[in-house]
Amino acid sequence: MAAEGKAYGVAILTAEAHLERATWLEIDADALEHNIAVWRRLIRSRFMAVIKGNAYGHGAMGVARFCEQGGVDWFGVATPCEGENLRAVGIEKPILVLSPTVPAQAGSLVAGRMSCAVTTIEMVRALEGTGAGVHLKVNTGMNRSGLEPEDVPGFLRAARSVPGVRIEGIFSHFHSADAIDRLSAYRQFEVFTRLLRGLEEEGLRPPLAHIANSAAAIDMPETALDMVRIGIGLYGLYPSENVSRHPNVRPILSWKARVVEVRRLKPGDAVSYGATFVAERPTTVALLPVGYADGFRRILSNKADVLIRGRRCRVAGRVCMDLTVIDCGDLPVEIGDEAVLIGRQGEEEITAEEMAGWQNTINYEVVTQIRERVPRRIVRGASRMEVCTPSDG
Repeated sequence: MAAEGKAYGVAILTAEAHLERATWLEIDADALEHNIAVWRRLIRSRFMAVIKGNAYGHGAMGVARFCEQGGVDWFGVATPCEGENLRAVGIEKPILVLSPTVPAQAGSLVAGRMSCAVTTIEMVRALEGTGAGVHLKVNTGMNRSGLEPEDVPGFLRAARSVPGVRIEGIFSHFHSADAIDRLSAYRQFEVFTRLLRGLEEEGLRPPLAHIANSAAAIDMPETALDMVRIGIGLYGLYPSENVSRHPNVRPILSWKARVVEVRRLKPGDAVSYGATFVAERPTTVALLPVGYADGFRRILSNKADVLIRGRRCRVAGRVCMDLTVIDCGDLPVEIGDEAVLIGRQGEEEITAEEMAGWQNTINYEVVTQIRERVPRRIVRGASRMEVCTPSDG
């Protein structure tokens, strides 16, 4: 049922309107706007919103609209396809493809008006005469991708000889800006800034130099240079437990489901594949329509909690591809009750970090592994009214 009011030129509906499934993500528009504003105030240079990986699982097209209206300067994506999707929904701000590309992708980059990371002169030549922008990737110690610093001046001279290509930027990537000891990160920064000084003296320095990520923006603000790339922090998550808890950003994602079936077990009854859960007492179990095909990992079997009626209830047995059983004890659970997999219900909360602990991983992986078949709904206010964003991912 439509509610009164408009947001970003579209109607506001109840949070579960038109849900394809009884599991969904809610993306908090108020928290997202807060986070964008916080980072915008903190960053004294250009602000890149990194929305690769479907905006770290949050829904790239919807997040991008809020970012563009919130004043970000650039978008960072991983692939030309991700950039094309943003252009298809009307995003106009500059887009940088951060991962390496190959000459066969030049046409997509040009058609999508995207800049790209380059590490080979062949890629620069593939863009000859197109007016495309390139950002040279430099290896300052991560040893994953990029030119060695000593090779950069010669590369830039060769790239400048290719007509119709804009040498727009130069960048690198910290490997441990979120560590307790940031000495190695500062060593990387020294390598990068020493290179920039040398390029400046030779008249070769590209206009945009960037290396800072969310962790560096928080605890190494002197690394901001010409642009800062904010990824995980945009979504209200901190890069690691070692990073300062300022600025005050808010998690924007909640993962919810509806109970679709309830049954009462007697002692000795087994649950799910392999019978790894056997009831030791009479207990009520609830069925949720979510499983490892949605990104609720099998490793969570007999380990993770969900929130039902404001209480923690444990996964019972193995997580299945599309379904998960929850042990609710004597809780008077009913079909249609809301279950929270990530987020708050009453006084209880399950965070992405807690779920990461159950999986022996990091919050990045927890949110990015949520599959696209789980609908994303951007909601606003305590009433959780949905802000409709057509074609949202």
